[in-house]
Amino acid sequence: EVDRAYIFEYDWEKKTCTNTFEWCGNGITAEIENLKDIPLELIPQWVETHQKKEFMYVENVDSLDEDDELKKILAPQGIKTLITIPIYFEDTIYG
Repeated sequence: EVDRAYIFEYDWEKKTCTNTFEWCGNGITAEIENLKDIPLELIPQWVETHQKKEFMYVENVDSLDEDDELKKILAPQGIKTLITIPIYFEDTIYG
């Protein structure tokens, strides 16, 4: 019962991440063009978790503080629950 799946690639030199792949379920609008060059400073908890080679889970996006940058990115997309899993090889995190 998943609505979307994304792959984001980190650009450590530019300190951004970009949605490079998106799968959407039936009736779900694509967001890939809206998710380019997102400054990593807007999602520090996401990046820090991935740097520890851990996944991040947000059970309820609506429960995040209104001023939380992560909520400002996720809520307009209609995202209610989020899980992120780092893509890495050895000590390099790619996405």
